[in-house]
Amino acid sequence: MIHKEAWYIEAGEDLKEFESLRRNKLDAMEAYVRELSRAGKLKDLPKNQLVGFAHFGILRGMDLRGADLWGADLREANLQGADLQEANLQGADLQEANLQEANLQGANLQGADLQEANLQGADLQEANLREANLQGANLREANLQGANLRETNLWGVDLKEANLREANLQETNLWGANLREADLRGANLRGANLRGANLREADLRGANLREADLRGASYGPSQLENTVGTPIT
Repeated sequence: MIHKEAWYIEAGEDLKEFESLRRNKLDAMEAYVRELSRAGKLKDLPKNQLVGFAHFGILRGMDLRGADLWGADLREANLQGADLQEANLQGADLQEANLQEANLQGANLQGADLQEANLQGADLQEANLREANLQGANLREANLQGANLRETNLWGVDLKEANLREANLQETNLWGANLREADLRGANLRGANLRGANLREADLRGANLREADLRGASYGPSQLENTVGTPIT
């Protein structure tokens, strides 16, 4: 019994030492990443290194403008507050990734998988999200002004208070999406699937609703005034 207790104590000490070494290594990596970010050189690292750092959670708030992350596996990565302006994320796997308040202005996310991703408050102005899959994603208060969301899957997405002015949502799947209080002025929703969507208090002035499917959607009759085209109701 004495030997067993001694073994447990020794194993515990080894575990503490291992955890200390691991923490020191992570701190060193984060310092290195932060230095590269300040110098604007972080984006020049090989893709596999950037992916590794993302999974360690040390790319939060870092400067990744113009980074090439085409097709990268970033599932569950923590990129909160990261600057990804003009980054190439085409075809990337960002399922359940944390992109809250990230700057994705002009980023290429065509065909990316963003299912269940957290994009609350993210800046996606002029971003290319064509044919991306955002099913179940959180886009509350996100800025998608002028973004290309054509043929994108936004099934069940939370877009409450999102800015979608002048966004291209043609033939987009918005089945059951929450668009309450969203700004859709001048947006192109031609042929979009808005079945069961919540559009209450959304601003639809100047929006193109030609052939959009609004069956089962929630909205007030006056909201369709000053829109373009005839939707399916």
